Amino acid sequence: MTGSRIGISVALMALIMVTCGTVQGAEPPFPMAIGSRWTYDAGPVTVVEEIVGIDDINGEQCLRVTTQVNGKVLSFEHHAVRPDGIYRVTIGGEPVVPPLRFFRFSPRDGEQWEVKSKVGDVDVSGQFKAGKATVTTPTGRYQTKTAQGTGFQSPSGEMNFTYFYAPGIGKVKQVIMVGEKGSQLVLKEFQPAAKP
Repeated sequence: MTGSRIGISVALMALIMVTCGTVQGAEPPFPMAIGSRWTYDAGPVTVVEEIVGIDDINGEQCLRVTTQVNGKVLSFEHHAVRPDGIYRVTIGGEPVVPPLRFFRFSPRDGEQWEVKSKVGDVDVSGQFKAGKATVTTPTGRYQTKTAQGTGFQSPSGEMNFTYFYAPGIGKVKQVIMVGEKGSQLVLKEFQPAAKP
């Protein structure tokens, strides 16, 4: 992957987070079946995230998640679900070393954790903080758990973001700040996977 493509993928990292998976012996925190699909309003564009498969990555079963913008697939990632949270394992086919935990299961309100990884030759590091918030979207009103990321770097400057996750649904909102510029994703439709 070229440097510019890695840069785009790392910048898209803030745009492409969908939380899904299972934990051994626990109720799945978010939808995780192949075919689960989230559609977001992102201002002038529509963003769709979908679980399209399960792939073996270094002996670990990982969810393959694609991101479409205005109907065109722009990227994909692999997510690993482990006992302590959900990890990003690849971005656009490029390994994340070490895998980056972007959601922690059952965190204490205000709990923080550091991440420090590389995607190719690009450093991806910053800090997450857990919290709670009430969010209203076109699909409903949710009591959410939040993951606030700060101190991340992108080609356009420092990147800060907050993800809002509702039990049984997944990500319902996302706010992104890159320097002084901001954008957000707001859930407008969730389509659970079809039952076999």
